[in-house]
Amino acid sequence: MSGFCVLGVSRQKLETIVSRRVAALERRLKCPPRPGSTERRTNKILAAIKAKPPREVVSHEFSAPQFCRDFIELAARHDFQFLVVARRGDRAKGETFWVPYED
Repeated sequence: MSGFCVLGVSRQKLETIVSRRVAALERRLKCPPRPGSTERRTNKILAAIKAKPPREVVSHEFSAPQFCRDFIELAARHDFQFLVVARRGDRAKGETFWVPYED
């Protein structure tokens, strides 16, 4: 029997990722930020993150995907984003540990 879990990221973790990337970008530019430039950089980084969101395991392992869907409804109410059901990958096929599950 394969296991299922929920992958996603919390709002706080997402804010930390964005602030670190903006700070690193401003350090590389080596100039003081102009008014509004930090907001533009933040929006650009958020758009890049939405294109390929970071995902980590946010739930315990479940025996069926319907339990994951129930967990997604609960986690979405508590500021988790980019939530997706994942199944345990088949290492014989060279898949990673958790693979997004599609019905």
